Amino acid sequence: MRDEAQSSTPSPHHSTTPSPHHPIVTARSFLTGLAVAAVVNYWVTYAEYIAHASRMNLSQFPLALFATFTALVVGNGLVRRAWPWAGLERGELLLALAMGTVAAVIPTCGIAGFLMGVVASPYYFASPENKWDEFILPYLPAWIAPTDAGHAMTWFFEGLPKGERMPWEVWVVPLAWWILLAAVVAFVCACLMVILRKQWIQHERLVFPLLAPVLDMTEPSAHGAPAFLRNRVFWWGFAVAFGVLAWNVLAHFYEQIPTIPISGRYLYITRDFPPLNTRLNFFTLGFAYFAPVDVLFSVWFFHAAYIVQRGVLNRVGFHMPAVDSFCSMDAVSSCEGFGALTFMVLWGLWMARAHVAAVVRRALGWPHGADDSDEMLSYRTAVFGLALGTAFIVFWLRHAGMDSRVVALYVFATFIICVGMARIVSQVGLIYVREPLSAQVFSMYAVGTTSIAPQSMAALAMSFSLIALGRGLFLPSLAQVTKLSDAVRGNKRGVLACVFAALAVGMVVSLGLTLVWGYEHGAYHFRSWPFSGGSRAVFYQTVAKMRDPFETDWQKLGFCGLGAGLMAVLTFLSYRLSWWPIHPVGLTVFGTDVVWHSALAFFIAWATKLIVLRIGGASLYARSRPFFLGILVGYAAGVTLSFVVDVIWFPGDGHCLHSY
Repeated sequence: MRDEAQSSTPSPHHSTTPSPHHPIVTARSFLTGLAVAAVVNYWVTYAEYIAHASRMNLSQFPLALFATFTALVVGNGLVRRAWPWAGLERGELLLALAMGTVAAVIPTCGIAGFLMGVVASPYYFASPENKWDEFILPYLPAWIAPTDAGHAMTWFFEGLPKGERMPWEVWVVPLAWWILLAAVVAFVCACLMVILRKQWIQHERLVFPLLAPVLDMTEPSAHGAPAFLRNRVFWWGFAVAFGVLAWNVLAHFYEQIPTIPISGRYLYITRDFPPLNTRLNFFTLGFAYFAPVDVLFSVWFFHAAYIVQRGVLNRVGFHMPAVDSFCSMDAVSSCEGFGALTFMVLWGLWMARAHVAAVVRRALGWPHGADDSDEMLSYRTAVFGLALGTAFIVFWLRHAGMDSRVVALYVFATFIICVGMARIVSQVGLIYVREPLSAQVFSMYAVGTTSIAPQSMAALAMSFSLIALGRGLFLPSLAQVTKLSDAVRGNKRGVLACVFAALAVGMVVSLGLTLVWGYEHGAYHFRSWPFSGGSRAVFYQTVAKMRDPFETDWQKLGFCGLGAGLMAVLTFLSYRLSWWPIHPVGLTVFGTDVVWHSALAFFIAWATKLIVLRIGGASLYARSRPFFLGILVGYAAGVTLSFVVDVIWFPGDGHCLHSY
């Protein structure tokens, strides 16, 4: 694809280098980052499980993190205005954000929710009707999931009877194994991102649109208070977003007040064609404005192509059985998207071959190796850490029951998904993005369930514990951390240590609260997808494939090949023809439900930005950025207001103003 430096979107230069007189990894910045991690994990978990309010951890930049960081920036500005010596420097703020970014992967629909939901489900929901006791339970290792001995899982889902003790002991061994796997996966992701950082940031110059607003927010100010708060254009954007949500919050109290329908409706074009979704998420719109114009066009254009494709296939009577949870909305687009994603990742690695070779030479101590003095890990640690960490993951999966073929396919597909999601987030700025096809489903259809042993099928079902809604696990957030680490002058190795400390805090807070509140209130009453339907669905779908086995599905693999071929053609045209208007990245996720929810916001962002650039060029674009920053801050403030109102006036019966 064309170098991001040649993108049609101008981007004001952000100086992310702090004053050399102020160290960044300090005790106060470290403690602030830990506090951000703890607050975000507690807030998200409480809002979803107890208050039943907005779902604030479904995106690549969770709203709870954005709101917390905004409050930190504003509060720090007030402190600096009163006591200039006491406030955090810009780099210290960005370190706290980096720590919070990775820790925000954990709560509810991130790691913790599906981990707890999936491992707790098989023994509790097994029944003679679903036959899990025949197809799943006999093949689970004793260490992989807690049993219902002593009603431990029954009490977790239904609540602890009065006078009974919480059965902590049944969770110790399973959670220890799963947390160890998650920690190794996070370390492998960090190693991989260290290897790719220079290629993505310095050579390809990916723009990281999700970080543009927070970099604007943390611009140094001579007056102490954040500069963006003194911009009238910012307050116009704030008033629009906050005003809409505040009005809808007022409607919580008075049913006769009509709400402003930003949640949208379905517009049906014609028979057999999927409907258009008119949802307008200000959070999506605000971040999208900071993305390059060509990739904004790519997202909504390919989603329109998906609607046409699915409608035409329906009209001609072509039908392919639907794929499972955590995939695109139909089987054809799932396979095409995964094929396109695979080509994008492999092509990116091919383009990075010279850099990767230099990294390996440095790791092995050979001449002409790449310089790693500016990295968060030495290249030797990153390369050998990647190899050893991957070996441990393979060992863990084999120990869980997967055979070698399934492990190879599953690890390969997971690698493609994680790198692909990180690339899309870093290049496109899709705040909501999800894999087009899960690694588990790809493995099943590539091998065929007739050739997969029951132990492997059971292990594949359990591996959904780390699905994290198909958002790429830790790699997209760590990609943002590598960009934020540019704010650190000197030794960056301390940044990664701080990030993993925040990750540990997030894991303890989220898992601890989930256990305590599960036994206190009953996890089934969380009304959260990992505990209501998501965790059971993976076992139902796995058992269905075991009861009705099939050979390798060449039809689905053929559509994967078609997607890869289309991506190859579009990539070639993008490289060879400077006038070619269609960026290929939108093809990778064109049929996912999150893009369906976001398409209108991306269209509005594209049209607005195109008009701004045509009328006033880079200068007008720079002056318009505070308006969309105001939309983001106003929307976050509105969702926070709704949460506070729910906690005070509607305890346990909140309103979901924010999700996708």
